Amino acid sequence: MKIKNQVSLLVALLFLGGCGGSSESGNNDEEVQKVKQINESDVAEKYITPVDEYWIGGPQFDYADLGEEVIFSHFIATSLVKVNDSGYFEHVRSHEDMSSTFVAKLNDNLVALHAGTDIKFYNYDNDVFDLAYNANVKIGSNPHLQTIGNCVYWISREDYGTAVSKACENAGSFSQDVVFVTSGYVFKLQATAEGQLLILEGIEGENYLRLFSTDGALLDEYAYELPIYGHSVEQIGNSFFVTGTTTLYTFSVRNSSLSDIQVLQVFEPQTGMNGSNALTTHGNNLIYTVDDYIYYYQMSSNGQVNQVYKAQVSYVVSSMFVKNDTLIVNYVGSFDSTPSIGMETFQLAELLN
Repeated sequence: MKIKNQVSLLVALLFLGGCGGSSESGNNDEEVQKVKQINESDVAEKYITPVDEYWIGGPQFDYADLGEEVIFSHFIATSLVKVNDSGYFEHVRSHEDMSSTFVAKLNDNLVALHAGTDIKFYNYDNDVFDLAYNANVKIGSNPHLQTIGNCVYWISREDYGTAVSKACENAGSFSQDVVFVTSGYVFKLQATAEGQLLILEGIEGENYLRLFSTDGALLDEYAYELPIYGHSVEQIGNSFFVTGTTTLYTFSVRNSSLSDIQVLQVFEPQTGMNGSNALTTHGNNLIYTVDDYIYYYQMSSNGQVNQVYKAQVSYVVSSMFVKNDTLIVNYVGSFDSTPSIGMETFQLAELLN
């Protein structure tokens, strides 16, 4: 397997994204497209006003779309949120007996929740959750749940190394297995729309981006020196976007081959408080948070950025989710005299007009 070496971050910045893929990469018949790096002077600042707000306790971690409602985890409970087309909360229903840090939606009415050392599968129907299966995980694992079909995947810390594990449902029966094992430390696991698994991994001082099939076969890998730890990853078409500490990166996957990682934008945090640096999507467009700002990237069909807008919100963002054209924002806990709002909604049309 060919390992493509990434240039240093300094060179990547100077050359707007680093070196392109060579003729030895999996994209032999395609030239890797260079991404234009965004400067802060390219960003148009807008003003948006909250439509509605709702206080809810506990840090908000993760979302999944259930159709009419959105389910999200907030450590002390699991809640269901419904917003109307105007962005107002119609209801927020909290299940305090179902604490969770990560959630995932599978096919039909099956959801998975991570809490402590358990990943619990529930059949969901009209605000009623019936436990269907309980998968035990090791303490110290990183169960940021990813789904492909009716299988949930997570990072598992085993005695013999780091593993990517899965639990699958088939006709009401469940099975649990290890997909593959690696000797490194996996920062992030991401399922792709093509049904493959991406991992960001550190091995003996080296960082790797690796692409696997769901049966554990290594399809491609890429060694990089950039400070990418993959708190959040999103996919739009063939393009992937991943967060660093203060940098937004992008790469692509075509024909089961990874392109070079390129710098999309470098940020200078202003508040001194670290938020989540979360990503989400709105159609084929990308939304990124840094501190108390929302950045909206209008994307073209070839993965290039046409326009970037930003708007300041009420506080440092913890997580966010787009439901139709409404952006639901959760804020980190207040460490000063600022009142804790919890959740707010915004109409994205206001940002784009």
